[in-house]
Amino acid sequence: MTRSSSAEIGLRTSAPGPRRRLGPGRVLAAGFALLLVPGAARPPLAAEGDFVWNTELKEIYSQDVQRIGEGGEDDFITSLTATAELRLRTSRSESVFGYAPELLRYAQFNEFDHLDHHEYGRWLVRPGERSEFQFREGYSLSTRQVGFADLAGAGGGTGQPVTSRAERTVWDAEPRWTFHPRLMHTFSLGALYRSESYGGDGASSGAGFVDSDQFGVQAQYDLPLGRSQTLGGKIKGDRYRFSQDATAIDNGAYDQFFNLGVTWSLRHPGRFELLGSAGAYRASGQGVEDVFKPTADLAGTWQWIRKALRLGYVLGYSSGGGLTTTEQSQSVVLNYNVTSQGGWLLGTSGSTLRRRPLNQDLVAAGTVPVSGGGDTLYGYRLDASIGRLWHTGVSLSATAGYLHQQESSSTGINDLHFLEGSIGLRYAPPAPPPRPDRPST
Repeated sequence: MTRSSSAEIGLRTSAPGPRRRLGPGRVLAAGFALLLVPGAARPPLAAEGDFVWNTELKEIYSQDVQRIGEGGEDDFITSLTATAELRLRTSRSESVFGYAPELLRYAQFNEFDHLDHHEYGRWLVRPGERSEFQFREGYSLSTRQVGFADLAGAGGGTGQPVTSRAERTVWDAEPRWTFHPRLMHTFSLGALYRSESYGGDGASSGAGFVDSDQFGVQAQYDLPLGRSQTLGGKIKGDRYRFSQDATAIDNGAYDQFFNLGVTWSLRHPGRFELLGSAGAYRASGQGVEDVFKPTADLAGTWQWIRKALRLGYVLGYSSGGGLTTTEQSQSVVLNYNVTSQGGWLLGTSGSTLRRRPLNQDLVAAGTVPVSGGGDTLYGYRLDASIGRLWHTGVSLSATAGYLHQQESSSTGINDLHFLEGSIGLRYAPPAPPPRPDRPST
């Protein structure tokens, strides 16, 4: 290391003086000074915490509240949500714990009244300058689906099919360790456990839902390409376990996956960020023939002064979302949001979901029913929102959306489509002013 301090330069140019040995008395005096004199020894920083909360009341109009397709009835729903979040920080760690219950009251179908629960937690610790450890977990018990990604609190794929009304319980946990062996070189090792179960039978077909458990491990290494790009590779493995009506599905399902892929990223902080990967995976299982399929994903975020655009694309495999076992999945998500100086919020989003069998031989044999386009399921959703936020923490919003989903079955095509709109009033206490930095002395 090259020293550049002027004080150190001055010390080096002066003539060195004779060394003096410290006697026992001076050693004891120095020890008492460290213990008694404020600032002589810096104690570890204590944890700092914030507690934030908000509550929202919404009146919802929804078509086909049973989500059964033809013959579904409409209803008005009153939703009351309260969210509480505890944030803790130390010099080396950050923690977030949140809980958001939602009370749903139906005007006509009183038997559908329910209290949904959503819980989440995130913990990050930095044991050293080169490494960090993260742990995320989430839990969701929900009875209503509006789009293809409704698992608040529990992570999941960007595309989950909409099923007929049921109690859906999801819990997942994801540890991840990140290490930087060199400047801008990153090695990460992570794991995932995810459990998804359904209560009740499908109202549209009378058949039971398919529950699933997922176990996954992934390792990835990225190296720099210039100042803003990285290139790397990843290896990933997933193991699924399926059951239907408390009976394990051990034969005829693809439940083991092995992935190899190349990753790439481009980042310009405050402007845009692009993350992508491409590769292939092998799917296998008992009683089925191994297949090889491509996988790809792309995620992008563009930010302007008061505008944001987000794009996500995923091609790979996923559990059947309660309808079946694993399938080939393809989904696209697009979001655009605008915030004005006067507190107005405008947003629009769109998403698509496509599912296909992993083995096309099953389609030719007539074992798996598909539509004319070769899909077992296809759907899209469009929605728009407008809102107004005041400095007092009160906000008023209105949303409207439309979803269309076609699911192939042995009896034909189940056509699900519905409109849904809501008006909501939300209150979140204004954020307190930032705390001053601690003195360094």
